[in-house]
Amino acid sequence: MKFRKGDIVSLRGTVKHNFDPCDGEKDTRVFVDIVGSHETIWIKPEDLKLIQQVMEVGDSVRWPHHVHADKFLYGVILAISDGHAWIDYGIGEYCTRTTTSIERVEADGDIDEAIA
Repeated sequence: MKFRKGDIVSLRGTVKHNFDPCDGEKDTRVFVDIVGSHETIWIKPEDLKLIQQVMEVGDSVRWPHHVHADKFLYGVILAISDGHAWIDYGIGEYCTRTTTSIERVEADGDIDEAIA
């Protein structure tokens, strides 16, 4: 495939770290290491498309409800092995999901309410 000036493309990279605005700057920036290169770029978060999240023990996660497609189930990762996460629902129940089928979410009061 030949690229043409003006084409919109995506790059494969790994987030190195976030840079929050300070000293009068208004934009948050993300530093991304480009895969297969020694280059790091500095880019606005809205110009990035998330391909796969990194999951870690203790992360709050959600996944689509198996009956109600417009609702989510929530939990906390207890362990990860071979692309699978063992998740605590918070109501004395546990499940195992593939890490590609769950989405990391910020922990807040809404998760406690959604689990109960």
